[in-house]
This record gives sequence, structure tokens and C-alpha cells, in this order.
Amino acid sequence: SDPSPTSDPSPTGDPSPTGDPSPTSDPSPTSDPSPTSDPSPTSDPSPTSDPSPTGDPSPTSDPSPTPSATPSPTSTPDAPHAQQIEGTVWLDLDSNGAQGAQEPGIPGIVVDLVLVEPLASITVAGGGGLGRPATRAAGAGGVTTVATQATGAAGTFSFTGLAVGSYRVVAHRPTTLGVTWDSEGVRDAAMAVDLPLDGSRNASVGLVGDAGLDVRLTGPLADAPTVQVRWAGLDGVLGSADDVLVTVPVVDGHVAVQGLPAGTYSIESEGTAVSGPVEVASRSTVVTTIGTSTAVTAGLAHTGAAPAAAALTALALIGVGAVLTGLARRRRTPLA
Repeated sequence: SDPSPTSDPSPTGDPSPTGDPSPTSDPSPTSDPSPTSDPSPTSDPSPTSDPSPTGDPSPTSDPSPTPSATPSPTSTPDAPHAQQIEGTVWLDLDSNGAQGAQEPGIPGIVVDLVLVEPLASITVAGGGGLGRPATRAAGAGGVTTVATQATGAAGTFSFTGLAVGSYRVVAHRPTTLGVTWDSEGVRDAAMAVDLPLDGSRNASVGLVGDAGLDVRLTGPLADAPTVQVRWAGLDGVLGSADDVLVTVPVVDGHVAVQGLPAGTYSIESEGTAVSGPVEVASRSTVVTTIGTSTAVTAGLAHTGAAPAAAALTALALIGVGAVLTGLARRRRTPLA
């Protein structure tokens, strides 16, 4: 029998449309990708309140100057020392210890400034091989020459910018001059000076020679009020920088000056030499006659007498001697 028709496979009811495949509600638009609320503008990147000016960048009190440590004054080098010692070396013709108006300074005298160290403690060998302390006076090896000067044209010197301390001022005088006075009163031309803060001290020396000039003027020179006696100075050369001029008054055509050092001299009137060189030795007075012809006679021992006076005195003595001799002979003659 014909195979049974399997009854036209039942249409399974038009496969149920499965309700028009449920549109799965148009893939839920995921609500238009939620705009994430227009990417939250993060409130327009919060301007950080216009970068908070931090109060006009807090001036941090004008960057606290970290008190620039008042650059430690690096002990601003001490102001230069203000102490000084000055003085004069002069020709003290009248030996009175005071510089007169006509007593000139002496140029070219060498003056040393010596710093005297205070008393120092030293160790000396003692008994038993032990050392024991001892002291020695300043000056015994405790001195230092700190400066040397030669006196100027007016005989002056000056040491400036000195430290406080004890000093000795030593004037090196020539052998033809002696000391009449010095600031310390010892008359050795080596003066002790204590120099205080901001202080100034004087150390002066008066010198005198043992020679002199006795000048007789003739002609117009005899009427001049003064003449100048020029000493050749320490170098012995007339006309050089260390010459010394002494102004001397003319009295009745006569000029006399004592207290000069031995050396070479000339006589001037109003700046013009009226004599040639005159040599004056120590312990002597040269008697000089000067006139229009500039005649120079010389050499009388230091008696203070003029040649004419000496000759008259000698003649008088010879006469007196002759008279006395005659009287003595008469007395010896026996009476008749």
C-alpha cells in the first residue's frame, strides 16, 4: 500500500512570526550615547579663580631681604693712624735754647725715628740649670728704626701716620756742632717721645759751633743795615742746596757773629757775594776786612781782639817792660 502520505507536514502554523523579530526596540540608542552632559565642562576648567593671584604674589614682604647679613663690615680697614712727630734742628747761635728770628734751621741733618718696645720678659740661664724669668729695659735690643729723614731747607722734619707707642727721635749732628737744647732736656739730641692716640708731639734740637767771624766793612758796605754770612753747610760747598744764611746787623761798619761751626763762609749783601771763601777753624775767630776791593785778611786766635788792638797792646807791654828794666838797673848802681 502506497506509503502513507505523512499528511503534508503540518505547516507548523506559518512559523510564528516570532512577532516580527522584536525589534529589540531599535537597539536602544543608549540614549544617544549620553552626551555625558556635554562632557561636563568641568566648569570650564575652573579657572582656578583666575589663578588666584595669590594676592599679587604675596610679596612675601618683598622677599624678606634675608637681612643680607649687613655684610659684616669686614672690619673696614682702620682709618690711617693720625699720630705724628715733628720738629726742627736749628743753629742756636746765642745758646739760649730758643730759636730766634735770625737763627736758621740746618738742612741735611739725618733724623732717625726709633720705635721702643715695652719691657719684655725673657728667660735666662739660672742656678741648677733651671731658667728663671728676668726683665730687661726697653732699648736693650728692644728698639726698631721705623723711619729716617733728612731735615729740609728750614731744618724741619715730620713723621706722620704713626701708631700709638713710645719712640726715640735721634738727630745725627756733625762733630763741629754741640747740643744746646733738646725737647727732652737731656741735651744729647736723642729724645724720648710717648705718642698718644690722635696725638702730635714736637722733638726739636738746638746746635751751636765754637767758631766765629769778625767782619770790618769799608766803603758803602759799612752803611748797610745788615749783611748775610753764608755757611757752606754740611757738604762744605758754597752755593749748594744745604747752605745756611745768617743775617747779621751792621753796627758802625762792624759785624761780629759767634756760635758758628768750623767751615767755609762768604759774606753777602742783598744777595750778592762781597767776599771770597773764608775758612773758619774750630775754636777760632777769623777777622776779615771787606770793602769795595774785597780784601780778605785772616786768622786771629779766638781771643776776641782785633789785629790793630793786639799790636798796640804788644807795643805798650814792650814799653812798660823797658821802663821797669831801667828802674831796676838804677837801683843796683852804687851811690858815689
